[in-house]
Amino acid sequence: MGVYGADIVFAQPLPVVVPQFAIVANYMVDIDDEVTEDVILEVRLPGDEEPLVRSAVPMAEVRRAKKPQAGARYLSASAKLIISPCEFKAEGFVEVWITRGSSPMKIGSLAVKTTAEVVQAEP
Repeated sequence: MGVYGADIVFAQPLPVVVPQFAIVANYMVDIDDEVTEDVILEVRLPGDEEPLVRSAVPMAEVRRAKKPQAGARYLSASAKLIISPCEFKAEGFVEVWITRGSSPMKIGSLAVKTTAEVVQAEP
């Protein structure tokens, strides 16, 4: 269990199956942007050809549900994903993408490594 910054390092060779892997993805748009079309959220794992998760985020519903405070500059949507179990097959990057219209944008990544790549400090 843990919260990861730039990378997740496994002490054994891949593939590795973890019981749960959680991702929180945040997407923000300018408050004046009248986005109402769905955006597509994708999670891609290294070693997989297809996205592990591909889901529509209904921005019209987000806009209706959110009541921005006076002076707010952004509207935000947050997706909390729990993948259980989750198999890491290869080193590389977990990538989270948002696609709005025909414009994909990577909104986050996490490097997947094994201890073979970690440089050990000398005593």
